[in-house]
Amino acid sequence: MQDHYLSGAIRAAAAEVPFGLIDETSLLGPMDRWTDGPMDRIADRLTAFAASGVTTLSVIPRRARRGSRQ
Repeated sequence: MQDHYLSGAIRAAAAEVPFGLIDETSLLGPMDRWTDGPMDRIADRLTAFAASGVTTLSVIPRRARRGSRQ
């Protein structure tokens, strides 16, 4: 991953980031793979972050794609 990134192959580097890392360090939603619903998943992750001592989150909102639920 680092070699790709340092050589300028940003997409190749991004492709090597394990989904588990993203899943454990980010609040993502909505995603169809969660059977309990994305909002429940996000609430559970927020609780876990708070329990581990996290006091500040960085928020990067994304605009909904045309044709998706808002």
